[in-house]
Amino acid sequence: MIKRLLLTSTGGTVGRLIIEMIRETLPTRARIIAADAHIDVSYMTDLVTPAKLPEARDPGYNTAIRTLIAKEEIDSVLPMSEEECLVISEMAEREQLHGARYIGMSHAALNVITNKVRCAETLSRAGLDVPVCLPLSSLDTLERDVAQLGYPEAPVVLKPIRARGSRGFRIISAETNGLVEMNRKGGEIFIDLNQVREIFRGQEGALGDYFLMEFLPGGSLSIDLVAWNGGMLGAFPHRRMGYEWGFMDHAKISRDAAAEAYAREAIKVLGMHGMCNIELGYRTDGRLSLIEVNGRTSATAAQNRLVGANLFEMLMRAEDGHLDPFEFTTSAEYRMLSEYRQLQG
Repeated sequence: MIKRLLLTSTGGTVGRLIIEMIRETLPTRARIIAADAHIDVSYMTDLVTPAKLPEARDPGYNTAIRTLIAKEEIDSVLPMSEEECLVISEMAEREQLHGARYIGMSHAALNVITNKVRCAETLSRAGLDVPVCLPLSSLDTLERDVAQLGYPEAPVVLKPIRARGSRGFRIISAETNGLVEMNRKGGEIFIDLNQVREIFRGQEGALGDYFLMEFLPGGSLSIDLVAWNGGMLGAFPHRRMGYEWGFMDHAKISRDAAAEAYAREAIKVLGMHGMCNIELGYRTDGRLSLIEVNGRTSATAAQNRLVGANLFEMLMRAEDGHLDPFEFTTSAEYRMLSEYRQLQG
């Protein structure tokens, strides 16, 4: 039984929603210690004991989290960013968490999942549909490389190889209007080839950290998952319905047999465990293909309560031996302010 739970990367509106979901599952006397490297979480003292941690890439992160675990007598740790999952999973395997239990995926699985190219190659070898991916190797061959992916008739995706949330993601489009993009709410997404050259000119050493990916034109869906040692306990497809009413993210949760079948196979191939997420996109013929796999829970995790599911409760029940898959028969639409845009004011 959890008595003192450490949650990391919990700042912002989305973090609060997930904390409320977790709070529902824990015993009344249990405490949640919440930490975030960038956001002061002291405004959530009605739900958590606030704490502070550096970024996972900080050389002092391991010492800081061990100190916090000892000080607060923490018995369980749930990281909510992939960078922290990578560090904490390795610390757990080396028994460096002062006996606290790590709730999440194995370090080996995360090493594959957080490398988008390696993850796509792994799923492709297993027979799952993935987009064509090419290395961003040279500015001299950029035009030729994007042409292989359908440019200029079709856009091309530019992404960092290592998981960074939405940071570094851009769509290269020949129809980009610079003035429109400059005024786009939430930041510039579409860029043209000249902008790509300008971004990397003088910084060619960073090219190897990015790759080019075939664009999936038919829309996308995000599947919130609860996995258990390579098996699927619950899948909750969220079909995006576009941004409406200002900054509102409009989506629908409903069953999708094809998406659930893809997720089930991906979970098995990658050995996924815990609360996690898969992003899929549609080809023009309606087939589903990979966008990316996320080894941590998503911003929409708490919204699954609309169809009767508490993902954290499902995970805790599985630890007690209740491994029956969660089936839901209803659907639900929701509109949620995105964390990034909410923080931008």
